[in-house]
Amino acid sequence: KFFQHYGRWEMRAKSPTTASNSSGVWPAFWLRDISAPGEIDIFEAWGEPQSAQQSDVYRPGSFVSTVYQDTMVAGGGKRSSWGTPRGATRVSDDYHIYAFEWDAVSMRFYYDNNLFF
Repeated sequence: KFFQHYGRWEMRAKSPTTASNSSGVWPAFWLRDISAPGEIDIFEAWGEPQSAQQSDVYRPGSFVSTVYQDTMVAGGGKRSSWGTPRGATRVSDDYHIYAFEWDAVSMRFYYDNNLFF
C-alpha cells in the first residue's frame, strides 16, 4: 500500500466514452486522502446518457475534475468542479494526459500538460 499527501499524479489514457457506443461507461482517475475526508477526481468522464434528463450533464467525449470536501461526513460536503477546458478535443478521440499537482498552498489540474485550473 502507498500513501502520499502532496505530489504529482499523472495518467495517460484514451477514454472509451464514444457517442452511441458507451452506455453505462464511467471511467475515472481519482484520489482519496486517508488522513482527511474527501475525494479528488482528476478525471471523470461519462458514456452515452441513459436518459434525456442526463443529456444536459453527461456528454460523451467530455470530462470533469472535482474536489470534494467532507464527503465522508453525514450530509455530504462542499465541492468545486471544472469542466473540459476550452479548445480540448473529445477525450475519446485520442490519448491524453491528465495530471494533478498538490502542495501545501495549491491544487493544480492539467490536461495535455496545460494548466486549466
